[in-house]
Amino acid sequence: MRHSEISATLAHSVQYVLEMMCFAEATPSAGLSLGSGKRASIPFRGGISGKLELDVSTSAVPGLTSAFLGLRPSEAPSERDAHDLICELGTVVCGRFLSALDSGATLEIGEAQLCDLPSGAPASSGVQHCFQLDCGHLAVSLQLD
Repeated sequence: MRHSEISATLAHSVQYVLEMMCFAEATPSAGLSLGSGKRASIPFRGGISGKLELDVSTSAVPGLTSAFLGLRPSEAPSERDAHDLICELGTVVCGRFLSALDSGATLEIGEAQLCDLPSGAPASSGVQHCFQLDCGHLAVSLQLD
């Protein structure tokens, strides 16, 4: 599969999942510095294997979590809810991306691991995309084995 096809499928998967799960519009934006935030790392195996990393800026976390949970603006999401959402977003983006590449393949998506995003760090090497959200920034990277 060509790099351009993988890249386009990954970008579309992120935009689709954010719109469906969090009612958020993700506008592609080159080279954003996310500042502080969280990273969900999701391994996968099967016809293709690798790792997807989803980085969410600190400013985007409350808005995405509140939208997903249907909270009122006066209600703040818990830290646990926010962490769960980041992992779930990463897992769903990964699943959407992999099924779009090869809907007939048998794949195993591993458990998402959450960590602090190294300050100012973009997503790791591989295929990368950065997005501007109304409430902050998001980046995704894909590393294939």
